[in-house]
Amino acid sequence: MNRPRPVRFYEERLKAIDEDICIMISTRKQLSSNPGFPPLEYIADWSKKYGLYESLLFTFFKDLLEEERFRPIIEPEGFRTHVPVFKSYNEGELLYTIPFLRQYSNASVVHLNIDWNPQNSEMTSKLQKVFYELDFGNSYECRKESGSGNRGHQHIKFVITPVLPDNLEGIDIKLCKYFDPYKMKKADHDKTFV
Repeated sequence: MNRPRPVRFYEERLKAIDEDICIMISTRKQLSSNPGFPPLEYIADWSKKYGLYESLLFTFFKDLLEEERFRPIIEPEGFRTHVPVFKSYNEGELLYTIPFLRQYSNASVVHLNIDWNPQNSEMTSKLQKVFYELDFGNSYECRKESGSGNRGHQHIKFVITPVLPDNLEGIDIKLCKYFDPYKMKKADHDKTFV
């Protein structure tokens, strides 16, 4: 980690307690991969019971919920090639397409296009409330890098590590849709690109 410490001193007597906190966070992760967020009543009770600020506890549990944003970001380096994918499926008025991926020495970049009738303004506003993820299975980590769009078209780029093979045969690409960034409210069933 290349961050400066916020202060230069440390009360060494707290080391065992701080390590216990780390153990408890790790145990919490092992017990549930999707723990949700404690009800606000619990936070208020714990605040009073242990003499902690409610906003501190709220922020602590929110940070645990958003653990993915703390994952070290791997920037694609060493471009190798483009690999045609040409996978798509229709869902009502929507066309989902993965036209190609870019191969780098340390990661792959997958492009997802979503197209619909640009005259359907209702669809445009509906899709602004959807969060997309791609899932390549347990062996791969996938993070959204960027996205853009206009009426009738959305484009999202995902970075996948480790590098995907140039031949994607045998690898299922699942599209997951959520109504919230915490992946608590599924927008639809996951779809697999064929």
